[in-house]
Amino acid sequence: TLFEKILLLLVALSLILWVTTENAWTALLINIFVDTLGFISILYKLYLHPKTEDTFAWTISFMAYGVNLFAITKWTPHEYLFTISNIFWIGLISLLSLRKTCSARERST
Repeated sequence: TLFEKILLLLVALSLILWVTTENAWTALLINIFVDTLGFISILYKLYLHPKTEDTFAWTISFMAYGVNLFAITKWTPHEYLFTISNIFWIGLISLLSLRKTCSARERST
């Protein structure tokens, strides 16, 4: 889709900026922004079409990012910002997909 192409262009821009400026912080912030846009689009899709996301897969991903917190040795924004951002968005997607799955089960009984 056009939206996905824009996200890919932003990722390419972050790579170019990282290489040319040798500033990883800029690339990290752009990629967190791109991830956030992607997560918001998934949340929107999940809101419109509740059964389109796999709750188990998102929950496993959420737990994996939780384990990543233990791998952080230096608590600076460079080290934890990406992981914390992903924990927030993936947790939200997991909860929303779980809520929709439960309510669908309740309706069938």
